[in-house]
Amino acid sequence: MSRARLAGLVVMCAAPFAPGALRAAEAGATVAEQVFFDRLRALVEAQRWADAARHIQQVKALKPRPEWLGPRDGEVRLAQVRIGLGQSDLPAAVKAARLFANGDEARAQLLLTIAREAHAAGNTAAAVALAREIVRRSPDWAAAQRALAEWEPPPAGKKASVERKELLTGEEEAAALLAQLRKARETDNLPAMLTAARLFLTGDRGRAAQMLEIAREYFSRDDRAAAIMLTREVVRRTPDFPAAERQLAEFQAAEKK
Repeated sequence: MSRARLAGLVVMCAAPFAPGALRAAEAGATVAEQVFFDRLRALVEAQRWADAARHIQQVKALKPRPEWLGPRDGEVRLAQVRIGLGQSDLPAAVKAARLFANGDEARAQLLLTIAREAHAAGNTAAAVALAREIVRRSPDWAAAQRALAEWEPPPAGKKASVERKELLTGEEEAAALLAQLRKARETDNLPAMLTAARLFLTGDRGRAAQMLEIAREYFSRDDRAAAIMLTREVVRRTPDFPAAERQLAEFQAAEKK
């Protein structure tokens, strides 16, 4: 970017944020980059959606585009999700979410947070649309699957039958997931094993206790990697469950010997 264009960008974005720009310069950061993202965050937090959208468009219209924009494109896309929802433009929000989601769980969690906020605000359509995008890019992530199942209404006239089916198949589904877990371990497929464990663990203490028993079974076979992984997942998915915390501490202590 030319010096003139860089100076123009700083003037365009930075007038209310000169102290932030100065700090960025002192830290050796790119002034324009720091100013742009400081300004974007401020506009989004203030829910000045039109100004935030215009702010992004002005920078993207620069020729050539700033080199720093590409590596931080995810931050822009996430802001565009919020802008789309704020402007009641669901297609724009979904498009930004689709470009933001890439299968990374950290990104999926950020999108799910926005989806939960939308659901809490009564915008179920937006929550469902965002959850679908998360599931599409992270199909094995149980948190998004559960959220989508909770928010997405069943087809008209089928709600009662769906509920009955869930009651009838809940135990069968749990058994199938445990079978998948054991099969994955037999083939030394730890990622698949972890996926099955995450789908099985729902926060229910009965299921958590069952998973602890399976973990202890693996530990007794000297399969400590699987035992610790499963116990750690119980701790993560079932907070304030002392039995899981004690077992994890026991296994980790034995691993250090």
